[in-house]
Parts: sequence; structure tokens; C-alpha cells
Amino acid sequence: MSPEELFEAFFGPSMSSGIRFSTSGFPQTRRYYSGDNRRQHQHQQQFHRQQEGGAGFFTTIIQFLPILLILFFALFGGKSESVYSLNKEGGHVFEQHTDRHQVPYWTKKDFSNTYPPSSYDRNRFEEDIEYQWYTITVNQCKSELTQKKKAQSYARYWGSDEDVRHAKNMRTPSCDLLTSRNLRAPT
Repeated sequence: MSPEELFEAFFGPSMSSGIRFSTSGFPQTRRYYSGDNRRQHQHQQQFHRQQEGGAGFFTTIIQFLPILLILFFALFGGKSESVYSLNKEGGHVFEQHTDRHQVPYWTKKDFSNTYPPSSYDRNRFEEDIEYQWYTITVNQCKSELTQKKKAQSYARYWGSDEDVRHAKNMRTPSCDLLTSRNLRAPT
């Protein structure tokens, strides 16, 4: 809404009596026009509006460009598939075991060609697998221990002697797995 339209909305068209004003430029300045200069001012104002319209569209496109790029790469970017999996899934059907701790992992058919046995790359690769497996197993062990402690606490306060025995004898398979491989399990 232009300043003229705003003025006329409050005071009506008869109040303006031929005097027009506009704001333009930087810093904003006010210019007053009357009589013959009004037509020249209207042409200048129309020219500026046309320029601002083109710049506004260009600015809008520039503002949306990062979002469009993110969407483009999310939809069409190549998804690199993992070389291995700790579970048998998808194309990972060939079972392998790490040399050091015999951690099972599954690979694709051409894994042994890419990572030959006892090579430096394969040893580093298996260290990463063991670290990932250890981290997951330790977290599962902590969760099992927490559940066991909660069950014992609940049984002591609300349960019978049988519930207390059952809670003390709860198994913690992830902790047992770590212990069987001579790895430190959380306590």
C-alpha cells in the first residue's frame, strides 16, 4: 500500500488536494509534489516499481536456492551402501569373523577381493567393526543391568521372596557375551 493510498484511506481523497508524497532511496527521504510534477513523478514511481518487481523475484529465488539444493541432493544424491553389516540383511549375506575377538559380521560377495585377508586395510577395517560391536554390546549390557537393578528394587519393596530370587537370577546376555570374549563388561 502506497503512502498516498494510506493517507486517502484515513482522510478521504478530497483531503489530499493535489499534493502527493512518496518515500524512496536510501536513506529514506520524503518528496512533495504538486500540480505538473505529479505526472513526471508517477512515471518515475512506475519505473521503480517495475525494477523492484524483477529484483524481488530474483531475491526470492536466491533465498530458496539452498533449500532447493538440499532437496535435489537428498533425492538424487548417490546413496553409498555400507561394505558390511553386523546383522544379516540386504545384500550382506556372507558371514565373516574378525581375527582378534571373533566378532561376526556380514559382507557382500566381493569383500575378500577388496579387503584381502591379513592385509593392513582389512585389519583396520576389522578394528572398526570390533569397536562398533563393542560399543553396541556395552550399551545393551548397561541397559540389561539397569533393568535387573530395577527388578531387584521393585521385588524387594513390593514382591515376594520368589520375586527377589527371580530378579537376582535375571540373565544379562550382552554382559555374558563380553565376559566370554575376555572384554571388560560394565558393572
